[in-house]
Amino acid sequence: MLMANREQFAEHQIWINQNVEIQEGVGFLLVTEGSINAESYGASTINATSCDVSTINAESCDTSTINAESYGASTINATSYGASTINAESCDVSTINAESYGASTINAESCDVSTINAESYGASTINATSCGTSTINAKSCDTSTINAKSCDTSTMIIRTLNIECEVNDRSIARYIYDNRIVIADTSVTVEQYHK
Repeated sequence: MLMANREQFAEHQIWINQNVEIQEGVGFLLVTEGSINAESYGASTINATSCDVSTINAESCDTSTINAESYGASTINATSYGASTINAESCDVSTINAESYGASTINAESCDVSTINAESYGASTINATSCGTSTINAKSCDTSTINAKSCDTSTMIIRTLNIECEVNDRSIARYIYDNRIVIADTSVTVEQYHK
């Protein structure tokens, strides 16, 4: 029924399995199959959901916002520029690939056995949280910031010169090229690696 009435939904900025580009207002995107592109500009907002084995390629510019959720074995590829924001959540065995530039922000959360791959550049910020047995692979460059939190038995792999991380009980954390680690859990042991 949804696909049969796709054009009528689109008139109200509700898109189903089709590429989206908006300059203003708020739009909604549902992706159940294939690879779909979502682009937001100006002060616009896209609320996107991907299911099953679908893929959303999301790009936010200016002061726009993309809110994206991935389920099943779906994938979200998110890129933010300017002062834009991407809020992404992955569940089940889904994946989020996120890159932030300029003064943009990415807020990413992975659950179950899902994965977040995040890279921040410029003065951008990535806030990442992993739960369940999920994984965060994060890299920050320039003067960008990564705030990462690992819960349950999830894993963080962070490549950056300056790190501030909070590691919860039973967490497994691995750090690469780190100068600074802040750990709230006294049950976690940190060992310095020497070549």
